[in-house]
Amino acid sequence: MNGSPGVADPAPRTFPPVMINEALTHTDLPQVDAVELYNPSASSADISGWFLTDDFKAQKKYRFNTSIPAGGFLTVDENSFNKGSPTSFSLSSLGDEVWVFSGDAATNLTGYFHGFRFDAAQNGVSFGRYVTSIGEEHFVAQVSNTLGTNNTGPRVGPIVINEIMYQPPPAIGTNNNTLDEYIELRNITAQPMPLYDPNFPTNTWRLGGGVDYTLPMNLTLPPDGYLLVVNFDPAHQPGQLAAFRARYGLDVNAIMIGPYGGSLDNSGERVKLLKPDPPQTAPSPNPGFVPYILVDQVTYANAAPWPTNANASGLSLQRIVSGAYGDDAANWQAAAPSAGAANPAGSSPDDDRDGLPNDWEIANGLDPGDATGNNGAFGDPDGDGMTNLQEYLSGTNPQDASSHLKIDSISAVNASSRIRFLAVAGKTYTILYRDKVDIGPWLKLTNVSAQPSTGEIEIMDTGGPTNATRFYRLAAP
Repeated sequence: MNGSPGVADPAPRTFPPVMINEALTHTDLPQVDAVELYNPSASSADISGWFLTDDFKAQKKYRFNTSIPAGGFLTVDENSFNKGSPTSFSLSSLGDEVWVFSGDAATNLTGYFHGFRFDAAQNGVSFGRYVTSIGEEHFVAQVSNTLGTNNTGPRVGPIVINEIMYQPPPAIGTNNNTLDEYIELRNITAQPMPLYDPNFPTNTWRLGGGVDYTLPMNLTLPPDGYLLVVNFDPAHQPGQLAAFRARYGLDVNAIMIGPYGGSLDNSGERVKLLKPDPPQTAPSPNPGFVPYILVDQVTYANAAPWPTNANASGLSLQRIVSGAYGDDAANWQAAAPSAGAANPAGSSPDDDRDGLPNDWEIANGLDPGDATGNNGAFGDPDGDGMTNLQEYLSGTNPQDASSHLKIDSISAVNASSRIRFLAVAGKTYTILYRDKVDIGPWLKLTNVSAQPSTGEIEIMDTGGPTNATRFYRLAAP
């Protein structure tokens, strides 16, 4: 319909890539709810006629009449979008959504939108846009509120999901050995952490997502302590407890609780760690209701870019840096189980708990006692677009803008594609591809094992479509 027979099709319409970048949704006066937009482009973005809404299906609510400068931010608070008009809206602290839609002078939608849905918020803590190592956008609780400027990065801890044994080797009589599964939680702070609300001690922490478990009352995790949540009842199944301890070499001091409901999916799923917020009070429409705040989540998979060798091999998924963002494949490895103890990559001291080991920070000119700005995990002292954490995980130099994870060249060789990149000694890589730039999942082309020395690697893709375009991505580890 509405084609252009006999003439060239018109070029597709382009829009400034304005993004929802931060949202503050749980406030007490004088603080008010607010939404931040970001223009990442090198040109000013005129968003006159565009809309802001809290409902993807009801787009035409608050209307803009302004521009956002190149690389700039625009913050709109509740005093503007909740004035009591028919199109006003407010943001719920119990979970909501926020979107920006492009529009014209006649109030028609013109095709562009960007936004997020999000869960309950802790009072005074904003959600912010964070891009993972494979380009996924996550909208997660932030270290601090930064409306009007760059986000400070995801809030991590005080308790994290540190290890996941989702597919143990088969046991006799079953191919799905769920009784040897476990989820390990770690207290990454130097203080004891109660896994309940001290003011309402019957309200305890929970696991959600693919499994369901409410932690018992009066449970406190010691500083740098570990807790194993298992798929059997350690208090009433002594035989299974003894077998589990023997399988993983656990001593009698290992803390274990369970069973959780369901089991960990062997192909992948989301695991959530949630804590109780204070109960709602009047004039809330739900007095006594207890919201649960997302503390950590991991959306693992058994396919690239996640480690693919934890499938019934005896290996578990292990967080590489406990203090770094967890819902990112780049921060996980498959390794021999370390249930109830530090993961191999988590043993290096990290005084400022920013996820960057002291020795790496010192070697790269960063301050191991400062987790802020360019010294912290989300700093970028060389301005190459990669954070210090991403440089650490990929083995590149955070002080050299030419040193970052990248494909150096792609060239056609007969009917194949030749991909070249610089591999850092001791690092593993995965080459991913897809045949449409913005459609479909990224698929694994191949894994590249750790090399004894730094040097150029050449990979040939002989299976690409003939006379067609293919897109590639390099991931580490």
